[in-house]
Amino acid sequence: GRTSIAGAEGATAPETLRQKDRYCHTDSGERRACVRRRDSDLRQTDRGGITCASISRAKCGAAVFYPKQTAKLKRGRAMSELLETPLHDLHVRLGAKMVPFAGYSMPVQYPLGVMKEHVHTREKAGLFDVSHMGQVKVSGAGAAQALERLIPVDIIGLGVDRQRYGMFTNDQGGIMDDLMLANRGDHIFVVVNAACKGADIAHMKTHLEPEVTVTEITDRALLALQGPASEAVLSALDPKAAGMTFMDVATLSL
Repeated sequence: GRTSIAGAEGATAPETLRQKDRYCHTDSGERRACVRRRDSDLRQTDRGGITCASISRAKCGAAVFYPKQTAKLKRGRAMSELLETPLHDLHVRLGAKMVPFAGYSMPVQYPLGVMKEHVHTREKAGLFDVSHMGQVKVSGAGAAQALERLIPVDIIGLGVDRQRYGMFTNDQGGIMDDLMLANRGDHIFVVVNAACKGADIAHMKTHLEPEVTVTEITDRALLALQGPASEAVLSALDPKAAGMTFMDVATLSL
């Protein structure tokens, strides 16, 4: 079928380029610094979870994290309660170890093992299921202009089939969350982080509609092909992939 392909790091950049320190409010009004762990431990609190340490009001910054989402991630869910990506059954059939991540049952490794998977991706290419992330269409005549009220980057000047890294900011200019966006001609395609996608989509709907239409895409998967052999792999399926450059977006037949 015809598949939209995001060049370079498009699909997964929000997950890897996240601001380290966040601030959130507790029910008592106290501000807490929410720090995303970056070690190699793949426990729930590290894979999309948040560890919090209290700090004084005087040291608090302007950036805001979504407290309700933080609480949900800290509590965790039983595997039977987790959401599943369209490729869940395939992961299980291929022997993947499934773990909770951002409310989804996600493959953390295959029988090959983490190190061999890592080396294979670094030397050749690896395919990653990132369908848990949020895919959103923002459509309407003033979509780019409207989005610039929420995302402080040049969206109006973004060329067709080009994408850009951006972030939502609050009224004080602090970073709420980061994202990728692409100009698809008749709409702006936005990819938001999995852990915050509910809050991010609600934020867009609240501040953009009815001026423009915000539509979550829920009927397709999202894959990230990474590694030095990625171009060769895609080009073998559709030669047009070889002409793509960093931050390009294209519709290919795979």
